[in-house]
Amino acid sequence: FDKLQALRELGRHAEAAQAAEALASHLKGAEPADWHWAARALYLKGMAQARNQDFDEALTTWRALELRFEKTESAPVREWLARAGLEIIELTVHRGATFARVDMVREADRLEQQFGKDEWPATQLQMARIRYRKAELLDELDYHQQALEHFEQLKTDFAQSSFDDLREVAADAALARANLLARKDKSAALQAMQELLQSFAGATHAGLKQTLAQTQLEVVKI
Repeated sequence: FDKLQALRELGRHAEAAQAAEALASHLKGAEPADWHWAARALYLKGMAQARNQDFDEALTTWRALELRFEKTESAPVREWLARAGLEIIELTVHRGATFARVDMVREADRLEQQFGKDEWPATQLQMARIRYRKAELLDELDYHQQALEHFEQLKTDFAQSSFDDLREVAADAALARANLLARKDKSAALQAMQELLQSFAGATHAGLKQTLAQTQLEVVKI
């Protein structure tokens, strides 16, 4: 995995994909306790292929990862499946048009049904990000009220989380909701931003601090 990281940093993505494939092949006979290494290798193979602009190959790799481990209950393995799911959404939307967004809203729903109740923190974070992306897609498809509701629910679900990364998603969702409100009701948007600043005041997490700074900028704009 250190080698894969080094190849990525050097921009040698084709080599990284080959190295990841070799690692995944080596791990095919691994014990169940080590399946997460194989899942990680396949996920990274797909990432390397995508960075090399081999988009069809990347999607094929991530789908193969899903099929190989779809029945597993291992929390570390399911984390990599959720990560792959988010990448499938992002890449499909990047390559497609309106129909791709519609399909990926459905894909986000499927992933939420599959992984939404997982208690593994890393999987929870990926699912929060998938739900955030779904809300963005709904807004892009002009389902603005549904987008507002999804952003609000994300804030409600994770604002009090003990994991700062999840609280960051909650804050980002609150800001996205406020920005949507600003299109029609600047007063309501300003109130939402003030509530956001109060809710996360004193945060030391870098991502949260960045969201708070962005919120303050948006307040000035209004």
